[in-house]
Amino acid sequence: MKQLVCITLIIGLLLPIAHSTYAYSDTNPALYNFYDSYMRKGPKEAEHYIAKGVKIPKVTEKTRIVRFQGLPAAHKKDTRIMIAYFEDGKIDIDRIAFIWRVTFNKKEVTHIEELYNGSEPNVKKEK
Repeated sequence: MKQLVCITLIIGLLLPIAHSTYAYSDTNPALYNFYDSYMRKGPKEAEHYIAKGVKIPKVTEKTRIVRFQGLPAAHKKDTRIMIAYFEDGKIDIDRIAFIWRVTFNKKEVTHIEELYNGSEPNVKKEK
């Protein structure tokens, strides 16, 4: 009986994660392809998923980006606020790499606005 309860809990916890990932990539394929490519291969490869004339903001720090978080933009269905986090090496402490407002359609990212750049904050403070 305990095993059945444990299995049910595990399935209940994992099913929403798998479903949201699938739904996210299904409803926003251009955005999913953009950030997946950015995470796996870097900004140069992510350029394949942006419209002509759109520039990806530069991240000058060489620290690895470990995750993205996408938040809906107010009243705009085709816009997301993307927050990226640097690998900090400390447990449960994330440092924001950047915050971008990304506009997209089903085929490509059509606009990227940099709202915050957290690259090398110590260097910026010294200047």
